[in-house]
This record gives sequence, C-alpha cells and structure tokens, in this order.
Amino acid sequence: MRPWCLSPEQSEPCIQRTSPFSLLFADKRIDLLSRIESEQKSVQVLEEETAIPKKTIYRYLKSLLRLGAVKRTKKDRAYIYSLNKIIWPELKDFVTLLQEYQVLRLVPRDALLIRSYENSVLFKSPRPQDATFSSFSAYKDYGIELFLRDYYYTLPKRELSIGEIFIHSLDSAEDYRQRLFCVLFYLKNRDELKDARHPMMKSIRAVLRGEHIKGYPTVVEIEEHAELYGINDIEP
Repeated sequence: MRPWCLSPEQSEPCIQRTSPFSLLFADKRIDLLSRIESEQKSVQVLEEETAIPKKTIYRYLKSLLRLGAVKRTKKDRAYIYSLNKIIWPELKDFVTLLQEYQVLRLVPRDALLIRSYENSVLFKSPRPQDATFSSFSAYKDYGIELFLRDYYYTLPKRELSIGEIFIHSLDSAEDYRQRLFCVLFYLKNRDELKDARHPMMKSIRAVLRGEHIKGYPTVVEIEEHAELYGINDIEP
C-alpha cells in the first residue's frame, strides 16, 4: 500500500512519490551505471567486473530500465546494456562526479591526496593511518630502505603488486631526490618492472643511457647510490 498525505491546497489525499534518484543509486546500482557509462555491456561482463551476483544484476537492471536510465539492445542471443542518454542526457557526467566524490571520501582528513584512480586513492600523511603502505613506504619490502618524513598509503586496503607500488611512486615523485628513489627501485627490481608503463619511464630510460634530463639524477649520481643497495648493473 502506498503512503499518502493530505495536500495543504487539496482536500483529496495525494500520493507520496519516491524520488527517482533514491532508486537510481540505491544499493550497488551505481556500480552498474559506472561500468556501462562508456560502452555497452552484457550481464555476464557486468558480473565479472563487479562481482555482483547475476540474479541481483538482473534485478538492478530491471529497475533502471523502468526508470529509463538504461536501455538494452539485443546482440546475437544476448542483451547488452548502456546508459539512456536521450532520457537522462546528464547521467554520465553525474555518475562520474559521484564516483570521484566517493573515492575522495576515502582520504583521511589529516592526509594529502596525491592521486585518485578509478576505484582507489593514493595519499601521504605525517602520521600512521589504517591503510595499505604503497609508493616509497613499500620500497623496503623490495630491497630499497628509505628514511621518509611522510607515510605513503593507498585505500581501499588491499594486496599490491610490485608494479602497482612502482607506479604509485612515480605518481608521488615531486623532486630530484624522489626521482632518484624511483630509478633505484626500478634497477633493483628490473625483471619485474621492465614492462612498466608511465610517462616518467621515457625520462628514466634516457637518464640510464647517459642523457641529461632536468630534474633527474645523472648516471654518475645513480651509480654512487646504487652501490648502497647492491645494484651493479645500471644499463637501461
């Protein structure tokens, strides 16, 4: 039975309608919307990407179709789903902004955001936090012990690969000294990091070839510090 009320201007009861936004973003529907904001996807793909049970996905999509937020198209024997930009033209931008807000909320108040990613954040803090060590703070587990003023973290908490830690440090590097740390970490763990992709890798490889890049250490400086960590080969 729907709730009803007596309108101030009317003597007849009026139906209280639920806001479409409360239905649109209830439970984990936002996860589905964020996955189909840029391309059409099937229920099977959505299940793999979100880990939401297929039965629940069908229930969410049914309500989103009813609201007109999502449309479906038949492809071969399956349906694929996408945002309905005709009825909800600004929904894509709204979903993106909402996701960014949810991610930024992960950062503790006394911490400094370094970078936000699709589903995680990288930040530094002058004091310990209930988060996963990353960037320079995780170097010690891979042969590079550093004395740092700040702690570097990522949230949500999870197990990180050496590649993720390296990329986080590249995103954290602000000065010459930190870029030197990145070079040393790369050389110490080159086998695992040889396929790393990041804009800084072009400059790092150039420096290791003997080129002079502003803001980066020289080969001589790298060699001097490499000895401290048992690094003998500094070839690019």
